[in-house]
Amino acid sequence: MPYTREDAAWFLADVARRWDGGNVAAFAVEYRGRFAGSIDLRLQEGGWAEVAFGLAPWARGAGIATAAVQLILSWGIEELGLRGFHWRAQVGNYASRRVAERCGFRVEGTVRGLLVQRGERADGWIGSPKPAERLS
Repeated sequence: MPYTREDAAWFLADVARRWDGGNVAAFAVEYRGRFAGSIDLRLQEGGWAEVAFGLAPWARGAGIATAAVQLILSWGIEELGLRGFHWRAQVGNYASRRVAERCGFRVEGTVRGLLVQRGERADGWIGSPKPAERLS
């Protein structure tokens, strides 16, 4: 399914609404002077957040996602005072899993129906960094 201008307009409006509501800290990822993807912290109770990210296919494989995740985790600790993080991905998304693992996350399990993507429930992996890695 192609991504349309209407999809982009909806996405930007949704990000602005969630920023204003204090529910998310979302950023664009730039690589080689182009928009390459997005990354966000989905803020949760108790000083925790879920990290979510995605890159355009042309930007993958250069360490950009790993650098972006490391940067946003540090920012979340230093600027927002976050104490912990979760990462989730659809089972089989090994690219996301490799990025999470490089950033200190450990896959802690597979959960049936964890994610909703395009209106369908999908099984997902979930992980978090070890406590010492949360503070580095």
